[in-house]
Amino acid sequence: MRKYRSLIISGSIGNILENYDYILYANFAVVIGKLFFPFQDTYTSLLATFGVFAAGFITRPLGAIIFGHVGDKYGRKLSLSASIMLMSIPTAMIGILPTYSEVGILAPIFLILIRLLQGISIGGETSGFITYLLESAPDIKRKGFLGSFALASAAAGLFCGFLASFICNFYFAENEFAWKIPFLLSFPVGLIGFYIRNKLEETLEFKSMKNSGLLAKSPLVELFKTHLKEMMIMCGLFVSISVPFYIFFAFLSTFLVRILGYSQLQTSSIYLCSSAVFIFSSLLAGWLSDKFKIYKFLFSAIFVFVIFVFPIFFLILSKSYVLTLIGCICFIVIISFYQAPLLSVVTRIFPTKIRATGSALSFNVVSVIFGGFTPVFLTWLIGDSSNFYAIPFYLILSSMLTILTLNFAKRYLAL
Repeated sequence: MRKYRSLIISGSIGNILENYDYILYANFAVVIGKLFFPFQDTYTSLLATFGVFAAGFITRPLGAIIFGHVGDKYGRKLSLSASIMLMSIPTAMIGILPTYSEVGILAPIFLILIRLLQGISIGGETSGFITYLLESAPDIKRKGFLGSFALASAAAGLFCGFLASFICNFYFAENEFAWKIPFLLSFPVGLIGFYIRNKLEETLEFKSMKNSGLLAKSPLVELFKTHLKEMMIMCGLFVSISVPFYIFFAFLSTFLVRILGYSQLQTSSIYLCSSAVFIFSSLLAGWLSDKFKIYKFLFSAIFVFVIFVFPIFFLILSKSYVLTLIGCICFIVIISFYQAPLLSVVTRIFPTKIRATGSALSFNVVSVIFGGFTPVFLTWLIGDSSNFYAIPFYLILSSMLTILTLNFAKRYLAL
């Protein structure tokens, strides 16, 4: 594994930046809601804020098609290098946007446009990284552990985003411009990431396909013609990545502040601890998955999640800081045991010539339906019913869909 150290580090930069960028919006949703959607009613303001969050997901399938095509036709390296710069620029622009009090309705319009650009750029990042990572080491036996670095680097990006939020809330709580600084920092980080990725070698599998003249003429057309079933299976498996991830990291952080009454500082500290644990639990899950049959490991992980999700939310909703922190850490550890090993499955499901397109489109279609709109749906549902336990119930329903899909994926996971 040591010889892949530089590959892991250089490839992780963009994944860290992606999740740093996205979590900033969720972390500062309360501030953004006040500045760009100054409604009197709490739920109306949150719905508008999360609605713009969801807008960033609408264009993600388009980004998946673009960057997947580039990755399958011209190389994984080019796709990753382009996406990281296109990702950092819109995020930095949020830090210089005028607010509603300054330009009126133009402020939320500009914010929506930026989120749409973010969605395009992010469309091929996570799936592109895992494809690049596993194809660069096609003979390695520890694919679960290697693939877990994709989730661990995402967790590292979340940690950086929560750290930025924590610093702003602790040291600059009274400064109305401090929230802009973390957004502006994404641009220089993006430049560094672009420079590092531009130095990467192309993957061994892609070079072999290119030299043999076996690249797909139209990856998207071939995906729908010959591998639609595999794409549907991958979508079902990805559901239990998107739903828990975006409930926890995009919805719950704002829910703790606006609904349960925790301070921004308390919430930032909870998420700072949770994301730090997420890094190590992801690597642990990936390491353990290599010691068992991948199908049994994934099935056991999602089944344990279904059993414990209600007790965990009993802790989270207790309004006790300590119990909420324990509940959040338990939640993050359990989901990592399903999510970290799953990322290595893309090499089992899709052949090399359409892998970038297939994995990117599957991941982002699910992100649109079950990820981006989940915070909006839950905010509306809770605001209408006042039943907070709708959250774990929704998690169980989505997990059942993944369990059903695992049965269809069994023959691929036996490889």
